[in-house]
Amino acid sequence: MGYNSEKLSKTEQKKILPLIEFLKINDTISGKDAENTLGKSHATASRYLGRLEEIDIIEKIGSFKGAY
Repeated sequence: MGYNSEKLSKTEQKKILPLIEFLKINDTISGKDAENTLGKSHATASRYLGRLEEIDIIEKIGSFKGAY
């Protein structure tokens, strides 16, 4: 997985780094995985996953929630 940190602000990099690290060892990540990894609410985890999708680090698979 190519991680282009130039697409993220320094603050975003710091907040999203745990998800990047999770994805280095796992092929997929669910909303629940993101919540547990970040220790944040469902809304926050979903927002961070959405940001990773925007910059093409992850791709949403399926039409249901939490499918990355």
